[in-house]
Amino acid sequence: MIIHMQLYRIYLMKKHYLLSILMLVLALPIFASGSKSVSPTLDLSGFCKQTNTVKDLSVSYYKGVLSLKVPDVQGLDANHVVAMPIDISQYAGRYAMLVFDLKANCTPIDPSKKSSITAIIAYTSGGKTHYSRFWNSMDKGWAECALILDKLPADASKARLVLGFQNMKGVLKFKRAKFHLDDFAKLWEPNLPPNFKCEYTQAYKNIPHRRGASTRLRLSEYEVKKFKNWGGNLLRMGFSGAPGDERFNFSEEHARILNSPDYMQMYDKWFEETFAILKKELDYCAKHGVKVAIVLGSYPGFRYWNKDLKMFNEKRYADKFVEIWKRIATELKGHPGVWCYDLINEPIQTRPYKYDAIKLQYMAAKAIREVDAETPISVAAIQWSNPKGFKTLRPLPLKNIVYQAHMYMPHTHTHYNVGARPEWKIPPSYPDAKADKKYLEEQLQPIVEFQQKWGAQIYIGEFSCVRWLKGADQYIADCIDIFEKYNWHWSYHSFCEASVWNVEYDSNKNNLKPSKVDTPSKKILLKAYSKNKN
Repeated sequence: MIIHMQLYRIYLMKKHYLLSILMLVLALPIFASGSKSVSPTLDLSGFCKQTNTVKDLSVSYYKGVLSLKVPDVQGLDANHVVAMPIDISQYAGRYAMLVFDLKANCTPIDPSKKSSITAIIAYTSGGKTHYSRFWNSMDKGWAECALILDKLPADASKARLVLGFQNMKGVLKFKRAKFHLDDFAKLWEPNLPPNFKCEYTQAYKNIPHRRGASTRLRLSEYEVKKFKNWGGNLLRMGFSGAPGDERFNFSEEHARILNSPDYMQMYDKWFEETFAILKKELDYCAKHGVKVAIVLGSYPGFRYWNKDLKMFNEKRYADKFVEIWKRIATELKGHPGVWCYDLINEPIQTRPYKYDAIKLQYMAAKAIREVDAETPISVAAIQWSNPKGFKTLRPLPLKNIVYQAHMYMPHTHTHYNVGARPEWKIPPSYPDAKADKKYLEEQLQPIVEFQQKWGAQIYIGEFSCVRWLKGADQYIADCIDIFEKYNWHWSYHSFCEASVWNVEYDSNKNNLKPSKVDTPSKKILLKAYSKNKN
């Protein structure tokens, strides 16, 4: 997920004094310590030289450490940030990110409101303001962090580094800020022959175009029939909920489960039970003429504190991942309910690892092809399956591979008022000055370029917009128009799942009962589904 202001959220839990950090970012590239070049250390003392002052915020610099302090007093303002101009023009045309160490010792001013540490680079290009994306190691004590700029355009200018607090008091410390360039953006790449193009069998080419929705496991037969009556011909159905699996509110209790000696036994038990349920769902879907994209949503070993998946780094989890997919393909080969094997849901990788997000998907795909030569396999881009992940993605030398992205841009619109985030107090609408159909197509351009270069088939596994956004139906319609323009398979998020995205509910956020008439967004989907042949 992409947002203009990346916030590093910290909540203090009184009873156990746990530190939990929530990053609202679906877009995270690769950080490699072996970058081609590293800039000299940035002089953070420049913050102390600024003429502007912030009430209740003291700024000091000593022996390479910048300290920001908000006192523990009554009546504090909510925001305390300082900004300093920085020169990024010398990095134009290169992938860049500012890497630094951060140490935080702070608590919320008002515990009832969201609290965050602000760390961001803002710069101007093409007449618009652009913002960095935030990554941190989630280590306690001094934590390695990065503000990621991707490939800087030639006209990048007027850059500012902004640091500080949002509804917090205490001390922040920063040190060793350096720009790292180029190599951190690279992923593992397969050896491709000259003039390589993606290859698809005649059986794949005979498959009807897929227009559907993502959904939960455990749909009733009635719900499958209802979806078929809508005209949808694809359900993206995952199985998740393994022990220790929690993407957004990961805690020490989840970590304890993942590190327990019997974790693999617990995972295997969960898989067997869930796989049995999935096979029943596939029978329902096949009976009513709906195909399924099977997505594995809970991975062996799950994740580290920084959200990176352990199986990208640890052999036993990587081996288990490959073993699971070979098992799924072996048992489901030829099942009339299966459309594709969807290997990873929104892979997260922030640094080089032994296996790598793309390499491990290749390993699993090769294992599948040992037992099933035809069923399509969906390979996900990194950065939470964000379209920007296609900038560093390379195709795999296997037949019938479709390449998956998720579309939630701009995040300020698609996720407006989810969790009552304080930076979105002014209601957006669609279209507006920030986002319109042209903007959407620009954000999807990395996928278009990938498709045209490699002859690849594309699948938009998820796209959506909160139902209470003014113009939500137009957002959905514009996305579908773009997907259809480039002949991409797609599945709306979601069907019979969270009310946030459910087109059966009207635009009143507090209304949790299905509408008695078709909503504008539902009408958009029904019109699109009417194009399906079967």
